[in-house]
Amino acid sequence: METDSHVTIVPYFTVPEGKMEEFKAGFPKFYEGTKAGTSECVYYGFCVHENKVFCREGYKSAAGVLAHLSDVKEALDAAMAIVGPSGLDLSLMGPPAELEKLKEAMGPLGAKFWELDAGSMFRGGLAEQDTHVTIVPYFTVPEGKMEEFKAGFPKFYEGTKAGTSECVYYGFCVHENKVFCREGYKSAAGVLAHLSDVKEALDAAMAIVGPSGLDLSVMGPPAELEKLKEAMGPLGTKFWELDSGSFWK
Repeated sequence: METDSHVTIVPYFTVPEGKMEEFKAGFPKFYEGTKAGTSECVYYGFCVHENKVFCREGYKSAAGVLAHLSDVKEALDAAMAIVGPSGLDLSLMGPPAELEKLKEAMGPLGAKFWELDAGSMFRGGLAEQDTHVTIVPYFTVPEGKMEEFKAGFPKFYEGTKAGTSECVYYGFCVHENKVFCREGYKSAAGVLAHLSDVKEALDAAMAIVGPSGLDLSVMGPPAELEKLKEAMGPLGTKFWELDSGSFWK
C-alpha cells in the first residue's frame, strides 16, 4: 500500500422532518457537477441514516477540494437552503500541509480540521460504481491519554498491512481530543476480516477510551450492510445506506 495523502470533505447534514425526499432529489445535481468537474476527485457518494445525510468524498489535494466546491455550488446552495446553517456539521481531513491551504476558505464556515497521521496508507481505486464499505469510528480520548492512544497507531498499521487485501485505504486523523480512523474495504467480508486483523490493537484502544468513548458507524451498499448487522449491531453501530449513484473517479 502507498502512503495516503488524499483530502476528505466530511459533511454531515441534518435534514428537517418531512424534507428528506426533497434533499435526496438534489443528489443527481451533485453527481452531475462532480463527474463533469475536477479530475482530482477520487470517490464521491451520499449515505443516509435516519434524518442525516453524509457525503463520502475524497480528493487528491486541497486544490481539488476547492475546485469541487465550485463544481457543485448550485447543488450545495440548494441543499443548504433546506437544512439551514445549523444543519451542517463540516470537517476536513488530510495531511497538515494540505489542511493549511483550506483554512482561509473553509475556516469561516466553522469547519473542523483533522490532521492525517503520516503512517496512513492507500491501496488504490475500485470499479467505476462505488460499492466500498467504510468503518466510521470516532474515539473520544480522555484528558492526558492522547499520546498513549497515538502510541497504538503502529500496531493498527501493522495488523492492517499484514491483513486482508480488501482494505482500500487506512489511516488516523486527529482533532483536539478526538481520533478518527479513515478506512475503506471492498466488501463486508473485508470489514469483518479487518476487525480480526487489528483485534489486539483495538482492545488496547478501547481500554483507554472505554465503551462510551466510541461512536461507531458503518457506511456502504444496503446488501453489504445486512452482512454486518449481526456482528456489529450489538456494538451500537449505526448503519448508513450508500446511494446507488455513488462512484469512483
